[in-house]
Amino acid sequence: MSSKQIDHSTQLLAKLSSQIDNLLSYDDKAPQIEIDIIKENIRTLYDIIDNFNNTTFAVVTNQNIEDIDKEINDLLDIAESEFNNEEEKIEEQIAEQEIVLEEQYIDDKQEPEIPKEEEINRIHDELVEDKKKADAKVKADEIAYRKEIEERVRKQLDKEKEAELAKQKAIEDKVVQQLAKEKEEAIQKAKDVEIAKQKIIDEKVAQQLAKEKEDEAAKQKAIEEKAKEASKPTNIDGEPKKTVHVLDVLPEDELEEDSNAAPLMPSTIKLKPIKSLKNGIGINDKFMIINDLFEGRTKDFNKAINKLDTLTDTQEALFLLGDMKDENLWEAQDAVFKSFKMYVERRYAK
Repeated sequence: MSSKQIDHSTQLLAKLSSQIDNLLSYDDKAPQIEIDIIKENIRTLYDIIDNFNNTTFAVVTNQNIEDIDKEINDLLDIAESEFNNEEEKIEEQIAEQEIVLEEQYIDDKQEPEIPKEEEINRIHDELVEDKKKADAKVKADEIAYRKEIEERVRKQLDKEKEAELAKQKAIEDKVVQQLAKEKEEAIQKAKDVEIAKQKIIDEKVAQQLAKEKEDEAAKQKAIEEKAKEASKPTNIDGEPKKTVHVLDVLPEDELEEDSNAAPLMPSTIKLKPIKSLKNGIGINDKFMIINDLFEGRTKDFNKAINKLDTLTDTQEALFLLGDMKDENLWEAQDAVFKSFKMYVERRYAK
């Protein structure tokens, strides 16, 4: 055996001896962990001895091994004897304790002493007071719980109310937006309708003007033919025929109603009165007056007609017409202005 193994074995033996002495010092049952440590050290010592037997370089006599085994066995016998003694002591202590507990149990089964009336009343009062406190606590807890429930319900209602208000506001905003959109669409539609209507009116006016121009051309041609026929020196009977002016061959009612022939009328011809300028001016003349005098501003034309229609006599009407002429820079010799002036005179003619 090497010196290192010898030292290790010696240390283990010394440690085992110390641990066994410590184990024997316990009055009660020794801890199991210390017993396990001793067993582990014994196994380690056996391993060293077994390793020593299997080593070819070591020379150990059987006598040494037997001595070690004997010493170990002696130690184990001593430990076992002490364990048995301690176990007997513990069993005796347990038996004594059981006897004490049994005697105490017998004493407890004796009839208790009946308390006095004052003690009973005191205990009763304490029980009543405890019950009152318990009832008060239960009531307080119930009130607190009810308040908590009410607070939760109130918060939930407030939350639902806020959500409902937000939802209502969103609906109102959507309705306002929809109404604004519909209003805008209606305005645009009205504008489109007005434009289409104005376009139709313009087309009708243009057609009417074209028709009136054709009628006027045909009428003028017929007048010229009549004038040409009348300008011959003799008639069918061979009598001399004097020259006839164009106005002489027009019927009197055409002279009064034809607005386009107004500039050609002599001042001596009596004008046929009209009830109002608004309804008395022909479509062709109205179109020419609006375009030439009012530069296409129908609103200004209607405004002027309304003013001229509400006067008392011709003088007042012509005075107002003169102001309009100066304001709009109309030419007094303009054919359209003369036609407009003629309508004003017819409005107040008697």
